[in-house]
Amino acid sequence: MKIKSQFKDYYDYVAHVYGGGDPKITYVRNRLSHLVDKSGRIQIATNHRVHTFPRYGLSFEERMATPFKWMVVAGRYFLMVGERLEFGDGNWKILDKHTHEWLWARMFPKKKKWWATERPSYYLDSEAPELIDISRDLGAPVFCITDVGVPKRLSQERLLTIEEDIPVLSETGLPSMIPAEQMYQDISYFLGNKIHPSPDLDPPVKISDKDRIMQAGFDLKTSFRHPVK
Repeated sequence: MKIKSQFKDYYDYVAHVYGGGDPKITYVRNRLSHLVDKSGRIQIATNHRVHTFPRYGLSFEERMATPFKWMVVAGRYFLMVGERLEFGDGNWKILDKHTHEWLWARMFPKKKKWWATERPSYYLDSEAPELIDISRDLGAPVFCITDVGVPKRLSQERLLTIEEDIPVLSETGLPSMIPAEQMYQDISYFLGNKIHPSPDLDPPVKISDKDRIMQAGFDLKTSFRHPVK
């Protein structure tokens, strides 16, 4: 995988280990500014059931004081926790038991609560097929979801708000979870095999009986007429 970027990340050096990377796979790691609409935001409509942000275990005041967003890396969710600053949210880090001790205790209490049904893996490293379609729409394997719209009806689409800037993974706490070699291979495989539709990975297309008959060399008008007595 060749990497074209205006900034460096912790897994970039791995490309040189593989002789510069596969030239057939190129990761253009730029901002998604070309997708910003007239409202000044990037919004993607999806019919998939996308992970929502933590709701249970936190009081209203705590939810308002603690910003969340999803960081998506090669089809996997990572819950990001930020800080409320004077000029917006900042200092985003992946949810961690030690860094966010009070938050972890609320979300995963030692004494099981009726609402504490989610496992830590749901927030830390959760692979989901719906993220592949979203990555295809964005043309990016790494991005952040800052808002998950709630539809009025279950049949309606969710409107996701995507962050314009691509996250620098070395600043999120991810290097302590996933080694550089593994991260490079994950993103390279995702770009080469998943982000683009592949006939080997996509489900088979259903063919109608009419098309099956035509493919077999029969004629619908003459091949199946009743015999004349």
